[in-house]
Amino acid sequence: MSGRPIPRACRRVSVRRPSPAERVATLEAEKAELKDRMLRIAAEFDNYKKRMRKEVTEHEVKAREAVLREFLEIADNPGACRLFLEGRRAKGRQVRSRMASIWSCGFSSRSWNAIR
Repeated sequence: MSGRPIPRACRRVSVRRPSPAERVATLEAEKAELKDRMLRIAAEFDNYKKRMRKEVTEHEVKAREAVLREFLEIADNPGACRLFLEGRRAKGRQVRSRMASIWSCGFSSRSWNAIR
């Protein structure tokens, strides 16, 4: 050896390993953190499901109202209904177009039974 000092980069660095008790404490803290995250995510998902149920219900109500309004416009005009049933053209077209718009929305007899 030449007597020169060993550079810092080449010196041994001692790495202290945690004791088993310290390791257990670290793992317990990590476990508690993960459990808290899991519970928060579960609560968020539960809130999401409730919000979606509420929105779906609101959309169903709006769709029912729209369909019933269309039916009421037809039902409130008995003369047009009679013309429609008789096959006359003038008012019958108006009623036919309203009925076509109702059925084109995917409204069926099953949907009607669900409204009742």
